Amino acid sequence: MHLIYNTLKLVVLFSILVGCGGEKSNTPPVINMDKNIENANRILKKSVWEGTLVDSKSDNVLFKIDTTEEEYKVFFPSQSCFGVVKIKSSSDQNITLDIEIKEGSCKYNGILELAVVDEKRINCSYRGEEILNGEIELIKTKLIHGRVLDKNKNPILGAKVKFQYLLDKTNNKETFVVNQNGEYYLNLNKKYFSDYGKESLYIVYAYKEGYVPEVISFPIAQKDTFNIDFTMNLIKKNELILEIEPQVHHLGNDYFSGSINSKFQLTSEGLEFTKSFYIAQKQYDNYTFSTLTFEGKGIQNYDENSLTINTNTFKMEKSKDDGTYKKYNIYLPKSSYHVGENTLIIKSGFNRDYDDFEFSNIIIRFQKKLPIEDGKWKGKVSQNSSYPYSAEITIDNKNNLFTANFLSDTSSTKCYQALTPISVIDNLIKFHALVLDGSSTSCTKDYTFELKKDNTNTITYTSYTSSGAINYSGILSYVK
Repeated sequence: MHLIYNTLKLVVLFSILVGCGGEKSNTPPVINMDKNIENANRILKKSVWEGTLVDSKSDNVLFKIDTTEEEYKVFFPSQSCFGVVKIKSSSDQNITLDIEIKEGSCKYNGILELAVVDEKRINCSYRGEEILNGEIELIKTKLIHGRVLDKNKNPILGAKVKFQYLLDKTNNKETFVVNQNGEYYLNLNKKYFSDYGKESLYIVYAYKEGYVPEVISFPIAQKDTFNIDFTMNLIKKNELILEIEPQVHHLGNDYFSGSINSKFQLTSEGLEFTKSFYIAQKQYDNYTFSTLTFEGKGIQNYDENSLTINTNTFKMEKSKDDGTYKKYNIYLPKSSYHVGENTLIIKSGFNRDYDDFEFSNIIIRFQKKLPIEDGKWKGKVSQNSSYPYSAEITIDNKNNLFTANFLSDTSSTKCYQALTPISVIDNLIKFHALVLDGSSTSCTKDYTFELKKDNTNTITYTSYTSSGAINYSGILSYVK
């Protein structure tokens, strides 16, 4: 009986162990993620931290972690890498994070250990394919945020917003992939902009494969928050995007001064920019000319500043004196390009020094005709109601022929000119006029003027002096 009693007691004890906790030794401990997130948010203060880490080769790696949103993000700006992190564990003074790189070729998928030094400093230790150590600090930021939408106000999932900037003579960029609502947030260190005595314009852009990139300039000044929304359109058959992901390009020798050169975004990449592009047969056959557009700043009146398509060179006009961006729309005759591969070259000119300037977002649009109808346009032009001329301008889009005749109302002066379109912006065309035949020395020099389409029946003629003041102006009417 005693033996049976002891055996029964062992069976009961074993059953209790199995039924009431014997399996616990094989169950992972429960991790309180809410507590981990709470600790991490308390330590990192829903802010932006930045600093320099050192790798195993003693090279410096710029690092930033943005904890302002629910999903933490990490950036390696000097290597153009972006990633997200998951909180693995945390305590009162330490956080363990798992990094997953989403964009860029840097190999920083691994574990990041953070240890509090004080309220404004944190030690970092990264372990993965690379080893990084260093310290980050709490920074004050400027926030650029907004939405990226299509023309129907729907979010464009997968679109990216990018900002390029210069730090310690090194080119960097911040990129944000929009969330499901089309929203983006770029938190930028205020020290990047600490030396601004007045507003200066930078550009930020949104892009995605299949869409026309959108570029918007904005002033960096006393404001700390900028709301910038983008509306992007699908690429049309007559549009050729030279860079789906736009870049700011800086040409020159990094030796410059004056307001026109105020605060460039990047350092110079050299004296010449070259880009190949392909024109399809239908793009060539179905259109009579094209326009090349880009945003530019710092471009001065240097004769050698040039834009060349294959063997055809076009002059770039001076950009704005205050250093802000100007929209360029350069007219390209059909003879300047061909089916197949073409080459664009932009050069910095020399005038005692190489010109420093920046440009971005180069797009070619093929068009069937100028915004002014074919035919003759007649009217009067004058200089402040003095020295009136009878003017006749002929537009022939089909044959790419444009001419102008001017006959003085008060003398025998007459001028016959060949016109070459320089730029086309909506309903405004700028022409270069070259005198072919004239009875006065006043007709011997070439100049530029503008024609603006007012409606289907009238256009406005305006020419300017070298200082930019209006010289001659008048209204011309369509002659059927």
